[in-house]
Amino acid sequence: MPTLIIHGDAGQIVPIDNSARAAHKAIKGSTCICRFGDLPFGYVPETQETHMKVLAFVKATPNSEKGILPKEKMARLLTDMGKFNEQLAKAGIIKEADGLKPSSFGKRLKYSDNGDVTVYDGPFAETKELVAGYWVWEVKSMEEAVSWAMKCPNPMPGEEGVIELRPTNTLEDFAEFVTDEHRRNYEKLQNQSKAGSKPKSRAKPKARSKPAKRKPARARAKK
Repeated sequence: MPTLIIHGDAGQIVPIDNSARAAHKAIKGSTCICRFGDLPFGYVPETQETHMKVLAFVKATPNSEKGILPKEKMARLLTDMGKFNEQLAKAGIIKEADGLKPSSFGKRLKYSDNGDVTVYDGPFAETKELVAGYWVWEVKSMEEAVSWAMKCPNPMPGEEGVIELRPTNTLEDFAEFVTDEHRRNYEKLQNQSKAGSKPKSRAKPKARSKPAKRKPARARAKK
């Protein structure tokens, strides 16, 4: 099989000569050379690492549902959790995080196929199934998410804290159902979301126009 050059701009594929082949083998020992944009022939791009989004849920406890927060333990937790979040931020893992108020502040909606929607007021009884806080992490694997979660201080001081890790779905998980139109709409929403998250540039203040000079009043004619 001949060695090929793949041009990243137009997807052009052309054979290379022996000198280019020898130079490339000396660099990577591979059988293809890729060119992207204006980069020179012989440049071999590094394989991009795939990332996954994982939600880390802190499960609620009877005390968290009652709003009982021991002052001494909470002060220590805020300090320790702050340091943990700082580590996540430096590693580029954390994308979002927040704590949740007890379910007594919440609402629950139930839906049926006939279009009926029923709204229930909190609190909700099944404490073990409730969430008291969350993070959104971007990691390479579930193993990496577990390793980070193991560094977290007990999120419920004085009680048994529980963190649940759940990876999010991607469009490829529904590949058999997804149409080209679905993909276009999904990409459109993603681009709109990214554009909306960027800080808006401040408009430059308009230069104030100088007040027009008043013409001197004509001197009265002497009698």
